[in-house]
Amino acid sequence: MRKYLPFMLSLCLALPFGTSCGNTNGTNNSQNSHTTPGGTRPGGNNNNNNNNNNNNNNTNANSIIARIQKGEIAKDAKVTVNDVIITAVETYTKKNQETGKFEPTGIPGFFVSDMIATAQPYTGIYVNLAQIAEPGAFKIGDVVEIQGQADNYYGSKQIGKASVQKTGTGTVPAPAVISDVASVATKYELNEAGGFYAPASTSGNLAAQYAGVLVKVENVKVTNEKISSLKSNCKDPKAEPVAEDCLANTGFEVGGALVVSNENMYYVSDSLRKKGVEFTSITGIIDYNYSAYVLLPRMAEDVVKKSGGNNNNHDSSSDYAETALTEINAGNVDEDAKVTVTGVVVTDPFQTDYGHSFYMTAKEGGVGNTLYIYNVSNKANAEPERGSEVTIKGKVASYYGTWEVIGSGEDNLTIGSKVAEPAATTLTLPVGEAQVGTLAKIENLTIKELADNYCDGSITVNDSNREEYEDNGGNYCTATLTDGEHDIKVKYSSIEQYKAATKEAIGETLTDGNAAVSDEVVITGLVVINFNEVVITPRTEDDIVVTHK
Repeated sequence: MRKYLPFMLSLCLALPFGTSCGNTNGTNNSQNSHTTPGGTRPGGNNNNNNNNNNNNNNTNANSIIARIQKGEIAKDAKVTVNDVIITAVETYTKKNQETGKFEPTGIPGFFVSDMIATAQPYTGIYVNLAQIAEPGAFKIGDVVEIQGQADNYYGSKQIGKASVQKTGTGTVPAPAVISDVASVATKYELNEAGGFYAPASTSGNLAAQYAGVLVKVENVKVTNEKISSLKSNCKDPKAEPVAEDCLANTGFEVGGALVVSNENMYYVSDSLRKKGVEFTSITGIIDYNYSAYVLLPRMAEDVVKKSGGNNNNHDSSSDYAETALTEINAGNVDEDAKVTVTGVVVTDPFQTDYGHSFYMTAKEGGVGNTLYIYNVSNKANAEPERGSEVTIKGKVASYYGTWEVIGSGEDNLTIGSKVAEPAATTLTLPVGEAQVGTLAKIENLTIKELADNYCDGSITVNDSNREEYEDNGGNYCTATLTDGEHDIKVKYSSIEQYKAATKEAIGETLTDGNAAVSDEVVITGLVVINFNEVVITPRTEDDIVVTHK
């Protein structure tokens, strides 16, 4: 699709149809030029002779479109292409303030293909109109004649400044079936420091050949439901998480590689974007946009959800399904899904103004078997204590990269009797995201670094903003421990500790007046994500054992 200014793009993402935003005044300029390097398609030549109008798959490597896509025709060279068929139409939309609906305002361009039975490599390209056309002026299946010029916009090969004559209608080629989605994709990789995704420097070996071409991918599953990328007007901070207003929801990933883009002609509904949802097929155009090859569906019929498959059994509209903590922590459960969790024990409780919040661990312990519970309540308003066996009903949520369960009504917390606390699982460094959600013990550590301020400031609880501490004195309680090869950051998570004396646990236990780098430290606590960093959070002073040597 076209490149847009970031604030304009953010307005487009919620639109159900024609989600591309842009200039609607009937003019076109480089800000709105399309970014698709369509496949080099055989569609005509400078003598206006069509070389493949017999509806077959004998593509012509010397066609004008093929030569544009391969860089054989210079940018700005004038071209004429006859008898090609429209495969997808881009439409600008604007919200009607009276009806609240988005209505089409114009057509800035469209994709075309050779008149062949089945799409092939180098048979499609984007056409950028010299003047924005009226809504409905062009439709899928229209056969057109094009006069324009070869263009290369940020690596996107296209026909620009085009004037177009409709000459008839025809049958759109069947989409090319892609067996390996990675071959036509640019994988988006997580920038862990910044908390956003960015396209890899290399793409699939067939991506450039199929750009601009109508394709179909089959039997694919959602592997990442939200690819949040950095907006073009924001800088990569390298070492700090990016602010939310600098993130754009680029789309969702299928097959572990191919992003189904938001900046498209048809916005795939949120219910189909959930991790684990399976599709019989997704049809669309391969587009090159913001340095990545992505897939653009054109209409609802392009997205076919698999029936009877693994479409995530925890549907948000169902009853509270009994669910294991490991499934939630692994991201295998829909956000907002209603779940019941049983056989768990409170391992770190604290009271808030809105309900009970605590960490709970499955009786058997183990990796991924600890989860944060936020604001569950019961009619008796009894407080869960450490060691209490509980049953929870609530909705699954993701909070800054961490899975949790949020209370969704009264009486969704049942508190049982005290039981033996689950044993901590012994981990060795390095500890990463795979171990998040674990009540863990890490041994054989030494002190690498202590914070400059050991919780000496005035500490208050500010739960209304979902913040677990406010340290007016500077750094809150932190330490970095090491096994000599790998490090682990130690931070508090327990509200109970913040309400206690300001100088305790890390501040007291690790310093103790004579702590040394050689001192051996054993840490027990909860492995969590804190500001995009995996840390371990002790619950009380007893979770930190220092042996002076």
